Amino acid sequence: MNDRIDDLIAAHRDDVHEAPPATVERWHDALDEAAAREQAANAPARSAWHPTSFIMGMAIAATLALGIAIGFF
Repeated sequence: MNDRIDDLIAAHRDDVHEAPPATVERWHDALDEAAAREQAANAPARSAWHPTSFIMGMAIAATLALGIAIGFF
């Protein structure tokens, strides 16, 4: 029985063949895509500060302060 198993193992080892180039290319593309997605997921978040919003807030605050100042005088 062990001889038969050894024969099967030897036959399996002799049956090694290369994958088709198109398949290998698809594997590499899939690995590259997975790496890119992982890198994008680990990228730091962009800043939430927007200059336009800050300037508009300053303009509204200045208008409000001017209106209050006019009301006092």
